[in-house]
Amino acid sequence: MNLSDGDISALAFIVMMDAAESARQDLQSIMKGVSDINAQKEGLRKELGKTAANKVRVQKVYTPVNSAFTMPPPLSPNATMAEKQKRLDDLSELSEEQQLRMQMLRDQMQKAESMASNMAKKFGDMQSSIIKNLK
Repeated sequence: MNLSDGDISALAFIVMMDAAESARQDLQSIMKGVSDINAQKEGLRKELGKTAANKVRVQKVYTPVNSAFTMPPPLSPNATMAEKQKRLDDLSELSEEQQLRMQMLRDQMQKAESMASNMAKKFGDMQSSIIKNLK
């Protein structure tokens, strides 16, 4: 099967548009995850704020989390303040990681859309050139 340059360009354009759409869907999924994390963090902050309004907070040393996104299970209703503080710290770390992933996906999506746009422009220029040569 032989493909012409136009066919190859059309296939490349379709692949770039598909990559951009896939990145857009991944971005929406991560944004929902970050929203869920933020909601959990807000609830924990409210609970911790009620009981520890004037306590000094110790900063946690963060360890890297695996790259797969997993929402931690909810805390038990009788969780201690230390467990709630640890969960808040863990969620903050997870939220930061997800925001970095979102930025990377946005960059990938923009590159794919830019490449697709450049290819569409090339198609238009090629058609104009062919029409001009036919005249």
